[in-house]
Amino acid sequence: MSTPSAHAPNPGEIAELLAWARRLTEAGPGTDPAERIAYQAAKNDLLTRITDPGAARRDGADPEEHR
Repeated sequence: MSTPSAHAPNPGEIAELLAWARRLTEAGPGTDPAERIAYQAAKNDLLTRITDPGAARRDGADPEEHR
């Protein structure tokens, strides 16, 4: 997953996160804890950007840039 961003997530980012979740699920409980922590951080970032679309504008990003 990419680094945190201020723009609203695009469908590709959502699909990438879902694929990552699937890989972790398929790997089972033996997955590296650091990998699970990184996934959780990426998920939190993405969900924050979904639930707070104004964050991009407050951070100075152009909301039209990613459409």
